[in-house]
Amino acid sequence: MPLPPSGPLGFNRINQELGCAAPYAIANSSINSPSYRTLAAVPSGQIAISCFYGKSPGPTVTVEWLIVGGGGGGGRQNAGGGGSGSMLTNICAPFGTATIHPLACVFPYSVGTQYTIFVGGAGGGAPRSPATGPGSSGSGTSITSPTTPFGLTTPGGGGGASGSASPVNGLTGGSGGGGAGAGGIGGGAGAAGSGPNVYCAFSGGNGCGPSLSNSGGGGGGAGANGTVATGAPLCRGGPGGNGTTWLGLCTFGGGGAGASGLVITACIAGGTGGGGASNPNSSPTSSNGASATACTGSGGGGGKGNCFGGNGSGGLVIIGYPAPQKATGGFINSSVPGKIYHQFTSIGTFTWIS
Repeated sequence: MPLPPSGPLGFNRINQELGCAAPYAIANSSINSPSYRTLAAVPSGQIAISCFYGKSPGPTVTVEWLIVGGGGGGGRQNAGGGGSGSMLTNICAPFGTATIHPLACVFPYSVGTQYTIFVGGAGGGAPRSPATGPGSSGSGTSITSPTTPFGLTTPGGGGGASGSASPVNGLTGGSGGGGAGAGGIGGGAGAAGSGPNVYCAFSGGNGCGPSLSNSGGGGGGAGANGTVATGAPLCRGGPGGNGTTWLGLCTFGGGGAGASGLVITACIAGGTGGGGASNPNSSPTSSNGASATACTGSGGGGGKGNCFGGNGSGGLVIIGYPAPQKATGGFINSSVPGKIYHQFTSIGTFTWIS
């Protein structure tokens, strides 16, 4: 039953309400603990005993969640592909098995609690002019609440390196951007990020050299590293790292492909899950990188010569729980029997209503 609406209130009674085991007086004796702050709905600062009046943690609901950062853009000039935004989830690998990770954050269930969903934007491909700089990195994705200490955030993917610029390494990000082949020097690998819970972040592949026909490495995906570019005599760009699938609902997080140095008649594939390809080029100086599939957090393909790198794509957020519907916000997906999923591909609000 809820805590009393007034009068004396001590640790014993609060701990009982939180479901702690006896002896209640010492089960949880810090008023600044996350469980106390969540119950009091005071995420920071001083907590008065009156904040607990009438409060109850309510029933427990198992919540499955996924957040993916925005994908990075591809570079230009024998460029590397963009890296995917990295993924943070509370579901254990291998994906497809809805088992909650024992160390994962618990998504609080409390009627009336509201969460702000910020979905990371896409990184832009490197422009044709000026002929400097890599593709832009994607933005991070987050879930926050003004009334609870709970929060999640994951970074966007790194931009792919441009062969006309220094350094030739792909940018560090959620998953790293691919390295470029530049000035006869092989491009370096983009570095992966790190984080808590079940977190997927992989490095971009190296570019190849030395040659006037250098090629870029693939951007890292949410499920695998980007592929290293193939050296002479083929001088082909590296495919993007593959993405992954979450509970059968969506496949996302493909890395962008690196651009090839020589004339080729077939594209180099981006990673599964939406990574942008590096397009076929009919001459040694032409070919824009392909943009990533929208709303998958994937990286854009690298551009060849004086051409654009492909744009990355924005990230996504999914929050699921047992049916019936208990919250509002996002696109409601009830296609899985017994489950409700809220899917966000732009800024929004998630609110528990029952």
